[in-house]
Amino acid sequence: MTNYRISNILEVSGSAPAPTNAWGVMRMTSTCSGSILLEGGSRLKLEYVAQGQPVPCYVKSVTVSSGLAYILS
Repeated sequence: MTNYRISNILEVSGSAPAPTNAWGVMRMTSTCSGSILLEGGSRLKLEYVAQGQPVPCYVKSVTVSSGLAYILS
């Protein structure tokens, strides 16, 4: 397991672009829905991300339609 260090957390409850040094996303509520836009252009649904588990990825932006998510950097 890799030891990731979080220096900044951006709380998202709507839509937000990711900071340039963002390295992951974490879903914080069980009813969270929305999508994560990844650097390559593909999308990941927040519904498929485990609650409270950091997901390392190259984040471009996050759109949350309900609930709360964090962009980790």
